[in-house]
Amino acid sequence: MGFTDTTDKEENQHTILVVDDDTLLLQMTRMILEALGYNVEIAATGAEALACFDRHAGGYSLVVLDQRLTDCNGIDVIRAARGRYPSLPFLMVTGLCTEEVIRTCLAAGAVGVVAKPYQLDEFEVAVKTAIGSSLGSAECGSDPSSYAVSDRAGSGAPTVS
Repeated sequence: MGFTDTTDKEENQHTILVVDDDTLLLQMTRMILEALGYNVEIAATGAEALACFDRHAGGYSLVVLDQRLTDCNGIDVIRAARGRYPSLPFLMVTGLCTEEVIRTCLAAGAVGVVAKPYQLDEFEVAVKTAIGSSLGSAECGSDPSSYAVSDRAGSGAPTVS
């Protein structure tokens, strides 16, 4: 699949919530994260995500959140969750990855932004960095200048790293 399973599945206690309205991408992301040893839950809408936060008292290691959902904007989900779960880390994934979108996501509280379609190795690093930042062991802050935006292979879709 293009990534290596270097995580000890027996010892990984991290649970990630993946929120995306694209069923295929949702299931693919779940499979990738499970192969990396994470416990994964899924939600297809912002409303489902908010219900998951309440059901688990915001106890996720990370929320991988699509910027545009059918029922709301991912940024609205972050803002709604912040009041009750201020330390819940969000990694935003977006098909529209411009500098303005990156700044908006980071200003809303995302710890990182990844362009869709993402490269598996980039996604793995982004997830590990985001989880590390929520544990205080890595820097992944709200300064948009720390994110490099480039056009991946001339596809017209910028990559955030």
